[in-house]
Amino acid sequence: MFVNNNLKDFKEVSEITQKNMFRTSFFAILLVLISCKPPDNPKKDFLHWVKKGEINNNVICKDDQSLSYCLYIPINYNIDTSFAIIYCFDPKGDGRLPVSLFKDIAEEYGYIVVGSNNSRNGIQSAEISHITEVLLQDTKTKLSIDPKRIYLAGFSGGARVACSMALNSNSMAGVIACSAGFDPASTQANFNFIGIAGNEDMNYLEMKQLESSLTNWQGKHQFIVFNGNHHWPPQRILEQAISTLELFSMKEKLIARNEKVIRDFITERSDRTNELERENNIDSLARDFQLIQNMKKTLYGLVNVPEISLKENALMQSAALKAYIEKEDEIEKNEVVKQQAFVQAYTSKQNDWWKKEINDLYNISKNNKDAIEKRSARRLLAFISLMSYSYVNSSLSQQNFNACGHFLQIYGMADPDNPDYFYFSACYLANSGNIPKAFDNLKKAISFGFSDRTKLENDPLIANLRSLDGFSELLKTK
Repeated sequence: MFVNNNLKDFKEVSEITQKNMFRTSFFAILLVLISCKPPDNPKKDFLHWVKKGEINNNVICKDDQSLSYCLYIPINYNIDTSFAIIYCFDPKGDGRLPVSLFKDIAEEYGYIVVGSNNSRNGIQSAEISHITEVLLQDTKTKLSIDPKRIYLAGFSGGARVACSMALNSNSMAGVIACSAGFDPASTQANFNFIGIAGNEDMNYLEMKQLESSLTNWQGKHQFIVFNGNHHWPPQRILEQAISTLELFSMKEKLIARNEKVIRDFITERSDRTNELERENNIDSLARDFQLIQNMKKTLYGLVNVPEISLKENALMQSAALKAYIEKEDEIEKNEVVKQQAFVQAYTSKQNDWWKKEINDLYNISKNNKDAIEKRSARRLLAFISLMSYSYVNSSLSQQNFNACGHFLQIYGMADPDNPDYFYFSACYLANSGNIPKAFDNLKKAISFGFSDRTKLENDPLIANLRSLDGFSELLKTK
């Protein structure tokens, strides 16, 4: 009986031991299987979601889901190859606008293009820093990026964001700054820099002077001018900027020398210089001269094109062109003096004084046959408009409606078709008891291109307009 009990106990212990061994083996096998599972690959996962060759409008940042960006990746994109990337910043937070401008040239050269939907004028620098840090980290996680070919681009306030990022980092290869720049004395950074401005842009002189000050700049630099005022450059101008960056990258041995890209660059620029020469007027010859100088500087060290030097030398001998350049310099010096006078007069001079000054500028801008004087007058009008925007915006934020009314009068004289002028007028009138006229001005703002939906839906200054019949329909027309 004793033996049988012992045998029974032994069997039970044996069964328990076998069960424990089975559990141990099972968990050991499970652990092996788990350890053999391939690690998460965010780049591969993202590639399954993103659309190549199309603009992806709303890519949410993982670390802060209140932030997003527009994205274009070329059709030949794959995670096994590192791609150059351009981060774009619009002053109104319109990420799609610059991406749509860059996407064709990005497809041609194999660039990724990103446009922030959150970086915009009027927000604090700490918030801008957060937006850009999250943006860089999110794209680094999801995309296959060449760390030596990270570029930044921006327009106006967005250009200042791009420049600031490059100045505070040693990992940016270059910046395309449209209509705003930076203080070159503040840093010894060595990124490549391409400044762009319209010849009627109020920041044209700033960009031209910046180019002149980059004599000792460690990076390569260039200034591109187009016919126009304060807006993102035309697509062909941005294409010039990207092709120039490509040639800079060849010089720096970041990419292999590409004879086709070099030939295409020369052909396109040569066709443009021939076109300017056929126009056969002094203004077009001046633009031709600048284009030739940019070509020569860009191609130096890559290829020798004797025809470029011959054209440059011929233009340098032109007495008419020399006189034109001297006159342009003199008028631009006077323009700087005028700007300073307008800054001092803005809060002290009455409307009659401003009316005369603005009318004089309008007469020059419309009736004067001299292209240099005409462009200068238009830049000064835009300068007054920019000052007005700043003063009106500040007075509204402080609810100083008396001052706002005065500044709006100057704004309306200088830039009567500006959508921001009509929006600010709507804000002012909505808080001055004139609701019907405020709503009319809001409709005009939208019809002239005002597109900041966040302000339309949340700005407390027009809260009493949002309850009106027709406001919802107004949003649909935007």
